[in-house]
Amino acid sequence: MATKRNAALGRRGNQQAAELKAALTPDVPLFPYAEGLTEEEKPIWLDMVNSQPVDFFTRGDVPLLKMYCRAYADVERLTNDIREEGEVITNANDNLVMNPKVTARNYAEARLMSLSTKLRMQPQSRTTIRGQEAKAGRKAAARNVAKAIEDDDLLAGGLDTPGMMQ
Repeated sequence: MATKRNAALGRRGNQQAAELKAALTPDVPLFPYAEGLTEEEKPIWLDMVNSQPVDFFTRGDVPLLKMYCRAYADVERLTNDIREEGEVITNANDNLVMNPKVTARNYAEARLMSLSTKLRMQPQSRTTIRGQEAKAGRKAAARNVAKAIEDDDLLAGGLDTPGMMQ
């Protein structure tokens, strides 16, 4: 029992140490960079992983995180291009048309929103996680109260004490 507790305390201590290190060195990611990230995607990765507790992301999240960084970089690049070119451009026939990069940016934004939900980065996702943690805490507290009541009944020599003859 004490071993489990010591292990849990060690993990918590390591987590706090990693978060302190991130606060002191904000340019070092708490979670290593994914292979193949571009230079414009690395700061996005850094912001994402360092904005969460050290154990928030797992190795299984790497592909989604990488896609999120790519989508975010795409939105930024396309937005800059649209600012320079305008939302309405002249095509080869001298007609005014919507810049096709607006449609591409809309798709990238939709992809970004979907990925942020899958990564539990939306405010609603965080609320759900906190709610689940609170519910688990209430259940554990209820179990502890029930156990305490049961222990009190056993100590008081209640009628339903197992193995005791009345």
